[in-house]
Amino acid sequence: DRLEHRQRHFGDQGAAAAEVRQRLYSLVGNDAAGITVLTYHAMALRLTGTSLAKLAECGEDIAFDRILDDALALLEGRREDIATPEDGDELRDRLLAGYRYILVDEYQDIDARQYALISALAGRKTKDRDAKLTILAVGDDDQNIYAFRNTSNEFIRRFEQDYEARIDYLVENYRSTAHIIDAANQLIASSTNRMKREHPIRVNHARRTAPAGGRWATIDTLAAGRVHVLEVPDDIVGQAEVAMKEIMRLK
Repeated sequence: DRLEHRQRHFGDQGAAAAEVRQRLYSLVGNDAAGITVLTYHAMALRLTGTSLAKLAECGEDIAFDRILDDALALLEGRREDIATPEDGDELRDRLLAGYRYILVDEYQDIDARQYALISALAGRKTKDRDAKLTILAVGDDDQNIYAFRNTSNEFIRRFEQDYEARIDYLVENYRSTAHIIDAANQLIASSTNRMKREHPIRVNHARRTAPAGGRWATIDTLAAGRVHVLEVPDDIVGQAEVAMKEIMRLK
């Protein structure tokens, strides 16, 4: 049961990490073996040498937050068996031997524990510049949808100051049509506290001459690929019925 609980807990993140590994191998082949792709908890397990399977076999509770805290204590030299700051620095060097760069995806979705772990991995607080790792964060403050898990946009807003970082804006959209992008830009423009308010999204360069409605501009004679609003009942069943009717119409 504990292993099943662990699988459910790590399911989404683990699947995402596996997909990244697969894409890397597709892009660069065997060179991808030099890149470590881990979730926060998987990184913490590796740093602390913790086996979830062994914990389950011994009947111990699997405390995921504690695993992150233990990894952070190791990296910051706060474990009881670490006698001096120098010993802590040496331990951190051994734990992170071979690592030079960190890339954190979906940075807008991190919480306080994950922020602290990333800071410790990168060596944000260390005064030894040689001990710092180069860090790249990718995120979008418009897409913070996990506030119920105590994630916060605060951390992505602080990134530039935390790491003396340079910001590059990724504004080309490779999926949506120009009609959808324009509607989204207008809808979110009223939100004033945004990091990229002065950098609206646009359709990617390769599709700049494509019809604004994409292929639906000619396929759908009613909406012609434009964004349109459907009036739906308040109840879930009624909403589903309207959505299904629209899907069937498009089909």
